[in-house]
Amino acid sequence: MITVTKVLEDVYVLKDRADCCANLVIGENKALLFDTGSGADDMNEAVRKITDLPLMVINSHGHFDHIMAAADCREKYQIPVYAHQLEQEVLEQSEYNLSSRWLNAYSMKADHL
Repeated sequence: MITVTKVLEDVYVLKDRADCCANLVIGENKALLFDTGSGADDMNEAVRKITDLPLMVINSHGHFDHIMAAADCREKYQIPVYAHQLEQEVLEQSEYNLSSRWLNAYSMKADHL
């Protein structure tokens, strides 16, 4: 479950159950999601509860807690995802198989807490 905190007018912090954050900035014509979180929850679903504007995603860097939902954005929801060219290879490797393995490991660990 994603928790949403409104920090400014049209600026939100979305935190997934793995405690990973993404930031949503809503403009006049588009919305920007800065990072996508761990993939533990459906970030797009949470964003769509806030805005129905066209969405674009920018990943700040390639750590898993910032990019794991990028594959969902790109493939499942057809949302453009951008990153610095030096991070692009890492971003492209964060497809469903890697995301699924991480989520399975996270779920097994969470069950034992």
